[in-house]
Amino acid sequence: MRVKVGDVDLVLSKEYTTHMKVLVHMVQATSGPIIEIGGGLFSTPLLHWLCAEERRKLVTYEDNQLFERFLASFVSRSHSIVMVNDWNQIDLKTHWSLAFVDHDPVNDLKNITKRRQEMILNLKGKADYIVIHDTNDKGYGTGEFWNNFKYVYHWNYATPNTSVVSDFKDIPL
Repeated sequence: MRVKVGDVDLVLSKEYTTHMKVLVHMVQATSGPIIEIGGGLFSTPLLHWLCAEERRKLVTYEDNQLFERFLASFVSRSHSIVMVNDWNQIDLKTHWSLAFVDHDPVNDLKNITKRRQEMILNLKGKADYIVIHDTNDKGYGTGEFWNNFKYVYHWNYATPNTSVVSDFKDIPL
């Protein structure tokens, strides 16, 4: 379904929500700061409200200026929204309890899988857990990429699939 919000055409589809079960579980299984790589109509509000009451640090990075006004409505003492022109600008100095990767780099749509894989590998060693949405339809495959991590879990109940990787801890799913 397409919805027009101001000057922006949005596609609303249940396929954009299939990460929710895994993301909720992983937020509840962790307690430290969270980084969201790619804000979304579903993930940003979900993460915001899961973190809000405890004032848990949440940083959302996004490069699509069309989302800026929507995302800005979630800014709080504990939730920062950072618009980026370059995905190399994100904070990799902080050790994140949880990273959620679901971005579609608007300046590199032909190489989404490659760019996402680069981001995930950059987060390796910087996050206890990395949750990745769309792992079946972005061409991740089942072999080499996943061998970069000590722990790997694929949630295949709904399409698109969601995966969790870690080098630090077994995945509590």
